[in-house]
Amino acid sequence: LYDDSERAMAAGSVAHAAIGNHIKGRKLTHEMEPSLDPTIYATARTAYEAFLRWAEMSKLELVATEVSLVSDQLQYGGTIDAVAMINGELSVLDWKASKAIYLEHLIQISAYARLWECGRGAFPGVQEPGSIGAPVKAVHVVRLGKEYADFHHHSWSGAVVAEAQDYFLDLLAAFRRGRKLAKAI
Repeated sequence: LYDDSERAMAAGSVAHAAIGNHIKGRKLTHEMEPSLDPTIYATARTAYEAFLRWAEMSKLELVATEVSLVSDQLQYGGTIDAVAMINGELSVLDWKASKAIYLEHLIQISAYARLWECGRGAFPGVQEPGSIGAPVKAVHVVRLGKEYADFHHHSWSGAVVAEAQDYFLDLLAAFRRGRKLAKAI
């Protein structure tokens, strides 16, 4: 039914959903999705357990989760996995159930940080410094292992995030130019 890459993607999606449910106070159980392939469930469970260990070790203080933002000014949008205080600093986080952390992860999370900073208003029930528009001090990618329940946490701040944000905007501009040129064909 599934090839290896489809199985890995499905397990990553289930792990991501399990983290969201955990944050909302719901536990991951196989009964949540009885039609789910047992091996995909087991792989997702492993990644979810890695998240639980990382969250405990990092003393994660969530500000907001699954925040969908669109910026007319920047002309892009996205859904931020989490905004949290880590070591007293406002941070944007992304969970990845993958084999490694890739450049694309840094670019994506940095673009999300810019979205948060350019936003206006406050997230319901959140006080400063969690208000949308507050400066983000760091971005974090937490890679959750699907085989051994391991995790790898990587964070960036300052000039690296600014460079990744500029790189994203350059890629976005190139993509738009390409679409415009394609119309001429």
